Amino acid sequence: MVMQRLHNVIRSLHFGCGRARDLLAGFDVYTRANGAEMSWRGFGSRWLRRRGTRQHRVPLALRALEVLAAARALAPRSPLVFPGRTGRPLCGRTLSVLAGPLGCVPHGFRTSFRNWCGETGVPREVAERCLAHVVRNQVERAYSRTDLLERRRKVMEDWAQYITP
Repeated sequence: MVMQRLHNVIRSLHFGCGRARDLLAGFDVYTRANGAEMSWRGFGSRWLRRRGTRQHRVPLALRALEVLAAARALAPRSPLVFPGRTGRPLCGRTLSVLAGPLGCVPHGFRTSFRNWCGETGVPREVAERCLAHVVRNQVERAYSRTDLLERRRKVMEDWAQYITP
């Protein structure tokens, strides 16, 4: 997704309009992680999620924390962060449903994020960790024992600032 188009699409998605599905879509774009079945366990200034069999810590930008606060206000007693009307998790395809009519797919947001990282000088290893990608080279993976959380936190904060209309 070309960057100008990205800004137009984000303005059209209404992330802050107060509906759980819109908040979920915003959280997904701000964190690059699907939050459809998230529970409130494990939240703070970062979020633990599973990526296959691995655990991935996701640093939360201020804007993502604002989305979470709005979600809590919508359903203060729910164990889910983004419950649907029936109290069950929202569909994991929420962003697809919202962005589809705008001619976008969720992976396009990941691609835009990765392109933005390249254009703004974010080191490759930090950008790849932000996307929860696995280091393919076994030797490199054996020596790389950090998840670069604090460096990723700065990147995610900068990304949130960049995409917020």
